[in-house]
Amino acid sequence: MSQGQMHGVGTVLGGRYLLESVRGVGGMGTVYQATHLTLDSPVAVKVLHAQFSRDEAYRKRFEREARVLSRLRHPSAVHVHDFGLHEGLLYIVMELIEGVSLREALVRRAPERLSYAELFHVASSLMDVLVTAHALPLVHRDLKPENILIESLPSGQERVIVVDFGMAFVVGSGELGRMTETGVVVGTPLYVSPEQAEGLAVGPPADIYSVGCILYELCAGRPPFMGKSSVHILNSHLFLEPPPLDEQAAAQHVPAPIRALIHAMLHKMPESRPSAGEALGALQRCPPTDAARPLAPSSRPLTARVASAQREQATELLAPSDLHSAPTEVMQSRAPSQRVAFLDVPIGVELIRAFSAHGMTCHIFNADERFDAVIALEPSPATLRILSATTRGIFALLEQRDAPRAQALRGAGALGVYALAMASHELAAAVAQELDDHVLASR
Repeated sequence: MSQGQMHGVGTVLGGRYLLESVRGVGGMGTVYQATHLTLDSPVAVKVLHAQFSRDEAYRKRFEREARVLSRLRHPSAVHVHDFGLHEGLLYIVMELIEGVSLREALVRRAPERLSYAELFHVASSLMDVLVTAHALPLVHRDLKPENILIESLPSGQERVIVVDFGMAFVVGSGELGRMTETGVVVGTPLYVSPEQAEGLAVGPPADIYSVGCILYELCAGRPPFMGKSSVHILNSHLFLEPPPLDEQAAAQHVPAPIRALIHAMLHKMPESRPSAGEALGALQRCPPTDAARPLAPSSRPLTARVASAQREQATELLAPSDLHSAPTEVMQSRAPSQRVAFLDVPIGVELIRAFSAHGMTCHIFNADERFDAVIALEPSPATLRILSATTRGIFALLEQRDAPRAQALRGAGALGVYALAMASHELAAAVAQELDDHVLASR
């Protein structure tokens, strides 16, 4: 077997870490649950995909993630224990966190918004860890709900944890501060700062803007800017002002000073945004009067679904105002029979309705579960090959038309490759048809 191929469940990395199960698959690598054999303790191990390990630039980025994280000591930051090289593959060893992402929590809670107490807990935790990170000075550059985990503690409290510092850099650190070339956009479009959208140098204010986008979504139920393409969203960050929270009914449970703070965090000019310390101070001046409910209670399922035809169950993910306009298929008596997981694809009410109409339930991808189909945004061929072990139907969404890449993804096992801008009902119909055809062909 060639160098770079000796990895997977059952592998012992560095003579110490036994890979036991896949916990997640991302664009750069795969996260495994593992055991430190010397200490007999559970850990999480992120292994870089083989094609990236062979690329010197990506190897530097991965090694940087380990070194940067080891400098950050805070309850709301994931702790790094070790990193190394095994059979040509880079890996990083971190604490194992038993929790769910903020995105999962929001999907499960929809259409209900978070209470102010819950928003306060998330916001103050994020600001507190950024105070420590920015003092290093460390900038994350890719803060989003998917990179925020909620962990239930034995005390009954919940720990908010920022993960995936793979895009982070230390300001003014020479090589580490220059890992991304000028003019290259780094970050996730829905939560990226204007300076990142323009491909300019970034500092701590970029993180403040991204958290502002997250808090705006927690208030209003949607990010400040949305669109059918990344270009449209990036242009909105550059040139448009977000709809005022004061004018949105969904945000009225949040105190006016906090709504004003969120808009200040979304200022186009970096120097006009509050620092993490200033934002934390503003939050502490408006403490909640009620206790926060758990965001990640272990007794509740982690999947989002419209589980049956009965109206009261349909309201789990459809707001009362949506019910009169919901497709009749959602209310049919037959229960959905196929489970579809989404990897890096936001799940909204429209998407859930469309897939439910074709007898499918929508879930956030979890490597420990099996699904009838997985739909991934911008996956690599290596990601598709890993996903093929957990599902019989893999589909890819691409932000831009790219025939050679689509052909490569089909060659790696994708049943279908579609545009991200495709309408939800068209995507659901296409996936349903491909799954049916796949079943018939396999008989």
